[in-house]
Amino acid sequence: MRARDLAPGILSLHTIQSGYDAFSRRDGVRVVDTVGPTVTDTVLTAPCGWGSSAAPEGEDNPLIPKKCLQLSGAMSDVCTAQPQARIVEWYVYDDAYNLVDYQKNNQCIHAYASHLDQHIEELTYHVYWRALDDWSNTSALRLVKFRVLPAAAAATCSVPRSVSEISDVSL
Repeated sequence: MRARDLAPGILSLHTIQSGYDAFSRRDGVRVVDTVGPTVTDTVLTAPCGWGSSAAPEGEDNPLIPKKCLQLSGAMSDVCTAQPQARIVEWYVYDDAYNLVDYQKNNQCIHAYASHLDQHIEELTYHVYWRALDDWSNTSALRLVKFRVLPAAAAATCSVPRSVSEISDVSL
């Protein structure tokens, strides 16, 4: 770190080969974060009843599924305690690799009326996402591919789902 005098009472500090810029004035210190978060893993969670037509825990309206998979990750950042996961876009393919759907900037990954219940496992999701810190810096783009599968009923959920990850890479 180096310091140089600008004028009486003003000190400018600049880091060298770092992602931070700091300077001090009479009115305080201002630090600007210019480094994006780091992501080491993607975490996907399916809520109870996701992609199910079974009442009462399934989709409220099976013709228009609205329950959302939760996407998060193992993320860290120097200045932000909890970076946020932000979906950039996602694609859904059937078993014949036909494109079923494409969504951009939609943070809700939902099931499809044509593939509910035992048919949810016929779709493969490709989700591109980034982590975002409080300074609007982003991580490297990530691509996670997965399927959602029916799981064994539990006391807390009669129609649970599990997410089967195929791949998770930083691009």
